[in-house]
Amino acid sequence: MNKLKYLAYCLGHMNYGAALHAIRATAKESGKPGVWILGDMVWCGLRYQAGYNDYRSLDFYLLDGDQRASVLTRGKNNVIVRKYNDKAACIRLDDKGLFCKLYDPFLHREWLDLREASEEDFKSFAARHPTFIVKPVTGIGGAGVEKKTVTSETDLTRLYTSLREGDQALAEELVIQHPELAALYPQAVNSLRLYTFYDGKDVNVLRCVLKLGNHGSVVDNDASGGMFTFLEENGVVKYPAVDLEEHIYDKHPETGKTIPGFRVPFFREALALVKEAALVTPQVAYVGWDVAITTTGPALIEGNSYPGVYDPKGRFWNGVEGCLSEYKKYMDLS
Repeated sequence: MNKLKYLAYCLGHMNYGAALHAIRATAKESGKPGVWILGDMVWCGLRYQAGYNDYRSLDFYLLDGDQRASVLTRGKNNVIVRKYNDKAACIRLDDKGLFCKLYDPFLHREWLDLREASEEDFKSFAARHPTFIVKPVTGIGGAGVEKKTVTSETDLTRLYTSLREGDQALAEELVIQHPELAALYPQAVNSLRLYTFYDGKDVNVLRCVLKLGNHGSVVDNDASGGMFTFLEENGVVKYPAVDLEEHIYDKHPETGKTIPGFRVPFFREALALVKEAALVTPQVAYVGWDVAITTTGPALIEGNSYPGVYDPKGRFWNGVEGCLSEYKKYMDLS
């Protein structure tokens, strides 16, 4: 899809109310007229395949041309996914039940695909894990993920049927996260999003993101109210965290824990885990892995064949480049 086609696609599928909100909010933040922001947004859409969300979240108004060109925008991310991820093989990651079956050695927890498991299997699972997680077998952004607790009063037959016939057909043992991560935010499993690219010879780690829960949510996805930030090569948090409303957090609002400078435990082990996992389905070369850190080491949560777009806000850059400069070391993006 060339740039004009991409712009036409975006215009046809745009949420114009959200776009207007982004223009107004960016104009207020930048001190520039809304008309100027609109014109620059259109230019960035044509030149860099940047949507209004890219423009606002990455502070495009602060970046020069070279910096803008180095940003992984949604349009450029789409090109990478289409080029390097075999569509037929993506089901191995996108179907969470199939994913658990194929990547079971990396999960380090018990799971049950209720599309295949019997009612007796489910009852036995619930006896071993009276509190567990249920989630849809497909979907993104943490939608539909819930914590279930069964008691002596629970009708397990009814629960099994409702989960199996509904959209929460995957049951998983609770992940108990490392206490240092729990101290940042205890209600959700705060996870790493580690991006890998398999070039046919080596697995390269491209980007390391830390996702944190917020607002009482049991998931850490930014789409569900969470926040995210970025890690140095040694697993230390580099910047304040940001959420989808563009709030910036030096400290977690619910725990008061300082975010920049936090060191993720078992970080090197997490990198080794995703490098090994990336070889299970080499036809999907570009993957965003979600990894939990437990008291004994990393545990794979899921793999995303269509990884989301993460780059630090421009105000944090201090002259550095976006992640495309790293991607181009391993990918042909000409």
